[in-house]
Amino acid sequence: MAANKTKLLESEHFPLSQGKRTLTNLRMWVTALLHLSLVSECICGAPKTHLYVGGLWPMTGPGWRGGKEALPAIELAVDVLNNSTEILPAHEIKLIWNDTQNSASRGMKLFFDLLYNEPTKLFMIGPCTSRVARHVSLTATAWNLVHVSYAARSTDMENRADYPFFYRTVPADNAQNPVRLDILRRFGWTKLAMVYQSHDADVYGKVSDLH
Repeated sequence: MAANKTKLLESEHFPLSQGKRTLTNLRMWVTALLHLSLVSECICGAPKTHLYVGGLWPMTGPGWRGGKEALPAIELAVDVLNNSTEILPAHEIKLIWNDTQNSASRGMKLFFDLLYNEPTKLFMIGPCTSRVARHVSLTATAWNLVHVSYAARSTDMENRADYPFFYRTVPADNAQNPVRLDILRRFGWTKLAMVYQSHDADVYGKVSDLH
């Protein structure tokens, strides 16, 4: 009677042969998952290679303090890249920046500090303003240092012979001239007055383009 009950239990509810196979498969899956978790832990726990990026922008001093608005966005971009599993997964970006105070001479001094002080910087963000970027960019050419400005709009920096490693995320000032001309033609205006700061030589390029 007991044998019949065992046979009934095996056949109707949980066949012993199937149970053995299921248990074997379960052990295989558990072993595979444990192995995968150990491998993942080793990969994730491996130290990342640091990539150092320099930065120059104005945070204090006279004039525009454009670094105050830009720094949170730059830090956010660095954080997104460092947490990405698709872009540079084995690397971590380290940002080293300085306050130019919108001064060309101070910007040059800080640029050399970035160059000659460890660790080595592979790339640079800035300078922010054209008055600083002109000097720093000309000098950076000697070191083949790629740098990107988010606000320097000087038209003379379009010269790739003088600024081969300078890039920017904003258009040059003269890129607005076609729109200005369209507005003048649309309203039939023939005279134009300009208000500008005399220290910026770009104004002469703007005027000549509008003739």
